[in-house]
Amino acid sequence: METFIVILVLIILFVLLGGTAWFFGKEAGPGSASAWLTGTRQFRTMVSPFSSRATALTSRPSTVMIDDSRLHELAEELRGELERTAILAEEFESRLGLVERELGHTKQLPQAIDARVQTAESDSRARIAKLRRELHQGRKADSPYHVRRNEAVSKLYQKLAQLESALGAVVNPMLLPGEPVSVPETLYGDALEWENWGDVADRAYAFGEQFSQNRFLLEPDLAERIEQFISTFRTALTGTVYPVVQTENATAQQLTQMRTGILTVVEGITPLRREFEHTWLNGTAIDRLHDEDDDDDGE
Repeated sequence: METFIVILVLIILFVLLGGTAWFFGKEAGPGSASAWLTGTRQFRTMVSPFSSRATALTSRPSTVMIDDSRLHELAEELRGELERTAILAEEFESRLGLVERELGHTKQLPQAIDARVQTAESDSRARIAKLRRELHQGRKADSPYHVRRNEAVSKLYQKLAQLESALGAVVNPMLLPGEPVSVPETLYGDALEWENWGDVADRAYAFGEQFSQNRFLLEPDLAERIEQFISTFRTALTGTVYPVVQTENATAQQLTQMRTGILTVVEGITPLRREFEHTWLNGTAIDRLHDEDDDDDGE
């Protein structure tokens, strides 16, 4: 009898324990039994079906357990935000570099302004100096001395041109007026005739006389070069030309010396003519016009 009672009590306890386990599993959810057996005491209290905290947790299962797809969406959003932040940071660095470059240009701006001011000041000084020179030249060109000097240079230029023309007609009669005189390798027969040199001598005398009358109006350097030319011309005529043209049968050596003397005279005509042109232009307004044209071309 006692054995039966013990067995009955054990059966009742087993039923009570089994019912308690079934009720706990139903309220706490699947897997809660193993978690309760292996968890801490605090966790057992939280998941206990008889606890108020467990009731709150079981009543809100969606807030405790988050779906994997939602976690993936949150991760993608976070990754997108990081990428946008990186792009914004890169753009900020680019704009910061641009600001630094502009700041560097701004720092150099005073130097550029100073350089432009100095350039403009130099140009203004050059223009003022040019105006002063033009004014001085204009006053000189209008002075009585320069008027007479230009007239003297013009007459000397004409006399030199007449002398060159007469010399070319004898030495090289094939040339036209205005062509520079050239001495042929073999002199023509006209160059060996005494009568043909008379016009050359007259033109040379007229040139020397014109120079003698107006020497005081010329610059010392120009006057000295004219004197040298006249002396060279006279030496060539009297030393190499006249002895040969007065001889009926001139030797080859004499003809060579004659040609050398004529060549010396011809080579001295062109530089002297250029000197007259420069001197005359330098004393007139035409030279100033040429300077202005050159300045315009340079600008």
